[in-house]
Amino acid sequence: MKHLLKLLKKNRTIFMQLLFTILAFTTMVFLSYFFMSSIVRGSLVRNAEGILDFAESQVNSGLFKSKNLLANYSETLQKMIQRGDSTDKIQEYISNVSDVILQESDSSSVRGLFIRIERKAEEPVLIHGDNWPEEEDHWVKEQTWYRLAVENEGKMIETPPEINSSNDTIFTYAECIFDNEGNRLGVVGLDVYIDHIADEIIKTTSKLGGYGMLVSQDFLMLAHPNEEFINKKMSDPMIPVSIYIEELEKGNKVSEEHLISFREEPSVAFFRKLSNGWFIGMVSPEKQYYQNMSNMAAILILLGFVLAMILVVILIRIDAAKTKSYNESRQKSAFLANMSHEIRTPINAIVGMTTIGKNAGEMERKDYCFCKIEDASQHLLGVINDILDMSKVDADKFEIVRSKFSFSKMLERVEDVISFRVNEKEQKFVVKLDEDIPEILIGDEKRLMQVMINILSNAVKFTQNGGSIYLNTYLTSKEDNVCTITVEIIDTGIGIAPEVQEKIFEPFEQGDSGISRKFGGTGLGLVISKRIVELMGGSISVSSKQEKGSKFTFSFQAECEECAEWEEQVPKKQEEKEIQPGEFSDCHIILAEDMEINQEIILVFLEETKAQIDCAENGHEVLALLDKNPDKYSLIFMDVQMPEMDGLEATKKIRARGINIPIVAMTANVFKEDIDKCLEAGMDAHLGKPLDMYDVVGTIRKYCLNPERCG
Repeated sequence: MKHLLKLLKKNRTIFMQLLFTILAFTTMVFLSYFFMSSIVRGSLVRNAEGILDFAESQVNSGLFKSKNLLANYSETLQKMIQRGDSTDKIQEYISNVSDVILQESDSSSVRGLFIRIERKAEEPVLIHGDNWPEEEDHWVKEQTWYRLAVENEGKMIETPPEINSSNDTIFTYAECIFDNEGNRLGVVGLDVYIDHIADEIIKTTSKLGGYGMLVSQDFLMLAHPNEEFINKKMSDPMIPVSIYIEELEKGNKVSEEHLISFREEPSVAFFRKLSNGWFIGMVSPEKQYYQNMSNMAAILILLGFVLAMILVVILIRIDAAKTKSYNESRQKSAFLANMSHEIRTPINAIVGMTTIGKNAGEMERKDYCFCKIEDASQHLLGVINDILDMSKVDADKFEIVRSKFSFSKMLERVEDVISFRVNEKEQKFVVKLDEDIPEILIGDEKRLMQVMINILSNAVKFTQNGGSIYLNTYLTSKEDNVCTITVEIIDTGIGIAPEVQEKIFEPFEQGDSGISRKFGGTGLGLVISKRIVELMGGSISVSSKQEKGSKFTFSFQAECEECAEWEEQVPKKQEEKEIQPGEFSDCHIILAEDMEINQEIILVFLEETKAQIDCAENGHEVLALLDKNPDKYSLIFMDVQMPEMDGLEATKKIRARGINIPIVAMTANVFKEDIDKCLEAGMDAHLGKPLDMYDVVGTIRKYCLNPERCG
């Protein structure tokens, strides 16, 4: 020890480090204790509140059953009186009902059903099914159940609990019944005994080793494990919980309050008010209630030094992992939600037209469906590309591609995509085309369709069945061959709240969480639409009234056909696309494709050309075919992602062997970096999936019918 003290005096740094470690250790133990005790205490409170929740639900369930019984019997009695049934028949019905109620185990708290009939031109008569003694009519009018029911005509009332002549605590549900003209036919009542409800409360609230109690709205003790307290006022000083009566009178909730119970034990009390004005409470001994906290304190002291050494590292790692997991989860959720929102509409069109086409008998009808499916599929492919390029929006690298298109034809394609969902909801869809808008425009047709379909999809989704949707277009101005066109999309749907309208153009925003749960969607479509119209020189806005509908208005600029600086892309000659029967009969091709359906599509499409095609499912099989007969083949169509050996590795091995056969990538990897990888591996060209079969034919013509490249 002397040596250690001497060392500490010489080395102040070591002293400070040891001192800091000791202080950190001590602080960590105390902070951990208070932190964990807070968590444990919160858990205990939640456990106690959970027991009260369950007890409350049992009370409410029992009361609801009683009220429901009365409502059902009142309806029957109303019909009997209106029908003119005799008093004896009504007496028989009430007696039978009372017998049934007494025999049902789950209705053991319910006793006699009774009614005071008040027919016109007849003396009022009291009928009951629980063997009451005959009473004078003025006695009935003085009863609380009758007086409250008459004062609250049309509403079921609950009387305060009271002790009857048999020393039982009961309360009554009663309500007036009326004929069709609103004349009172009588008052129906049902007595409920407290005993069964009280037993359930005592049983349920004893799970923490304590006890429960039930108090009426006027603070009469209805249930308590000490029978001496039952039917006494809670304000009685002999009852320990009387100290909370002022808080309960103010409507405050009692939670984890300390007191000495009637068993002379330090305890913790909880009280809350029920929906009918009663109060339910629970008292638990402190020793059992806080036992877990005491055990936890002992463990913390025992293991505190170890926790002090590793706690910081663990918390940092946990926090880092949690943050990373949260960010990854949020990004994944946002991506998947966006995919769902953008793809749903064209998939609906594809599925719908497929169903119609399968059931169509005429070939013309089938051809029509195929055309619609093709249009929706092309749009779906464009949407997928948009989603994959979404990062360009955030990086401000989103681009508009100009091309010549027919504005009216574009509107027809929009209508085709959205019509299936419109028809499904039996909505009215009206398109208005301004005749002043030039037929041919130069701009990004696909992006413009995307904006319209995004807004129209929302309009269909948030408009009720049989509602109306309008798409109106206007030529706003035309200067120097540049047209400014305004598009309005109006619906009669649920509308948008004023406080939400400013947020719907922000990423992942929707009206509110309830709307999201009910209708779905990501809230990203309008963000993309806003960016698109801004890049087209326009703007987008919304005006809406809740339950009246919404109007989205956006504008964009496009060049007119007369623009001299634009050169239209010359389409391929039709004869270059046509397949000539037998034209590839001398061509031997390897199709490297692991998906059987993709093999089948290409084989069937090229069947008429008589091309000789050998299929391989991976790179190993391609190499085996070339090893067997290296001079046989003229061309290889190579998928990139295949099992065992992928297309890139297979291409490198082929080139390493000095084989100069043309290799064309046929893959769904269509990004620029993917194309570059294919070319770097030694491939000659790239075809992206989904395939344009006419491009496939052109590729075969280029490589197989070229004498310099044929093997």
